[in-house]
Amino acid sequence: MISILHTADWHFKPIPEFYNSYNQILEFVKNETPDIVVISGDVCDSRMIASSTYSDMLNCITQIAEYSPIIILYGTPSHDFKGCFDPFAKGQIYTKHPVTIIDNVDYQQFNIKDEAIIMGMAWPMKYRWLNDDEMIQLSLKEQNELYQGRLESYFEKIRNIKKESTVPLLWFSHLQLEGSKYSSGQDISSDSHSRSWVENLADYVGLGHIHNYQPYYVGSIYNKNWGEMENKYFNTITISNGKIKVKSHLIKTPMMIKIECDFNEYQELKRNKTIQSPDSIEMIKLDGANVWCRLVLQDQGLINYEDEMNFWKNTCNMRLDLEKVENKVLSRIEDYDKNISLFEKANLWAKNKNIELTDFQIDKIKELELE
Repeated sequence: MISILHTADWHFKPIPEFYNSYNQILEFVKNETPDIVVISGDVCDSRMIASSTYSDMLNCITQIAEYSPIIILYGTPSHDFKGCFDPFAKGQIYTKHPVTIIDNVDYQQFNIKDEAIIMGMAWPMKYRWLNDDEMIQLSLKEQNELYQGRLESYFEKIRNIKKESTVPLLWFSHLQLEGSKYSSGQDISSDSHSRSWVENLADYVGLGHIHNYQPYYVGSIYNKNWGEMENKYFNTITISNGKIKVKSHLIKTPMMIKIECDFNEYQELKRNKTIQSPDSIEMIKLDGANVWCRLVLQDQGLINYEDEMNFWKNTCNMRLDLEKVENKVLSRIEDYDKNISLFEKANLWAKNKNIELTDFQIDKIKELELE
């Protein structure tokens, strides 16, 4: 029997939300030691990553490789920037188990104990399929036609490999399929690929890019913003005697609460130092629950908010930051709703901080409980 762990869309940031989810994956790998871990792209969150943050991201991969081999597929270039995994690809970082990087579209096959074949494709881009002469000499129309033709030939070859294989074939990529269900907080381009590409392509198709867990997609590992309220998972695929079993594993993420307030309320919160400057985008942990504050701005001519927030327009995601007060407080939303009310949780937090909740805070909490 063999086992494969599949995860994707880490969007590494040195923040508690990431490490909360990452540590659960690391603990699982440490205890279960799957035969291989596959990460389907977007491990990085931004090409504008600081050197210290970049080192932390590499270290997270190295820790996983302490227990299992890893295959990483390049995601979108706005996240997995060119060369970001070179320290592994070029052997500049020692790992106990190999870290293999897929940054092209070749037909490399990974035979796992003669019980399964793993193949994969990096985020499809023309420059990965066309050579320099073709990119320079051909018109845009000719490039697109050649690109699409080679993609179709690639998938046809994968299907032929599956037909001829005597063991299950698992295929991984970072890919945007038409008809996928997106999180409301995920910014998605309109450039989607046909679902016919992956239908009946392999015994297991594991994709990255879409943050919402669904067929083909394992989803991201943490809630990046209040638009990603859905549960987060990673998959394990076990193969025994040629039969595949896929199991999803819930990642326990802190509950998120959405609060709406207008411009004046925001100013009051800021004056009371309940929240930080929007530029810092920090997060409050209310007794283990992440509190996300969406500011509904009123145009009162007091401030040019579009300029101040730069990329925010009519709404802004605020993350406020306070200490988590007790480990015993339940964070999963199902247990939370069953065992303790939001008002009780807020009171527990206030008691541990030796402060009193303001009338404004109490009113907002009661409004949320009525929803």
